Amino acid sequence: MAKIPISKRYYEPIPGETHKAWLAFCVYRDMGNGRSLDKAWRQAKGKTNGRHARHWATWSAKSHWVSRCQAYDNAVMKEARRKVQDERASRYAEIYGRYW
Repeated sequence: MAKIPISKRYYEPIPGETHKAWLAFCVYRDMGNGRSLDKAWRQAKGKTNGRHARHWATWSAKSHWVSRCQAYDNAVMKEARRKVQDERASRYAEIYGRYW
């Protein structure tokens, strides 16, 4: 199993990942908290029950889906925090800026 370079954004396609595997990963990645292979597979296939196909587990292990999703979640949260901080700084500047 090849290691993904540290500088690589884990939530982007990785070398050797097929288009089908990438699309499956995107469904899994976009589920957020509580994601699972079974839930992602059911969503992708439009089914209400059943277990994921074996190749999804293979893709997940081979392409490091869990760690890539953690990196994606961290990036999303970091961007959300940055946006909140920027909005807060602008609001404080409007309120308190006139007194300085």
